[in-house]
Amino acid sequence: PPMPFVVAAVVPTFNRADILGETLATILNQTHRPAEVVVVDDGAPTDATELLVKKLGPPVKYVRVPNGGPSAARNAGVAASSAEWVAFCDDDDLWTPDYLARASTLVAAAPD
Repeated sequence: PPMPFVVAAVVPTFNRADILGETLATILNQTHRPAEVVVVDDGAPTDATELLVKKLGPPVKYVRVPNGGPSAARNAGVAASSAEWVAFCDDDDLWTPDYLARASTLVAAAPD
């Protein structure tokens, strides 16, 4: 049987709490749910990102890093994740409900 597709969603964000909730909803409503969702606050000076993420609770976790740009935030998200696979989702992107299920099919077809 194929190995299970254990994936973390990593979401770098900066001052986008106003739209982040919708992005996280599309991640959490996947037909193949992520094992964890790591939201990396890239040092935003003022917004409600931390409050929003902490209200959601597990499997969503909040990581705050000094402002270093999207690449540094993505790297911090990977470092904070324990999943075998990582799927990046920008804070203004919306996933279709089958996004991770389709990725799982691709991984099963070509696990190497």
